[in-house]
Amino acid sequence: MAYSCEMLFTSHKDIIALWPTVLAFGKDIGVSEHTSAQMNKRNSIAPEHWLETVEAANQKGFDGITLELLLRLRLNRKQSSALSKQSNAVQTPSRALAG
Repeated sequence: MAYSCEMLFTSHKDIIALWPTVLAFGKDIGVSEHTSAQMNKRNSIAPEHWLETVEAANQKGFDGITLELLLRLRLNRKQSSALSKQSNAVQTPSRALAG
């Protein structure tokens, strides 16, 4: 059955969650428990660990984890963050006037 990775994985956190624990993810990509926990907390796999993430996912049989997917998720996250900041900036002056 064909599926879209974008439907299954909407964040880096979704990819990390494929592993039984954050520690197991970290071990498979060669980083410390602290580093893997921070990636999970920040919902961001550091780009310097993308290749290891793709290789580890392939070894585990997790289909669809590619460098392109990791990049797309990162770009989507940055765009969402930028839009949120713009929205807050636009709303701030009107709140000041209302008070």
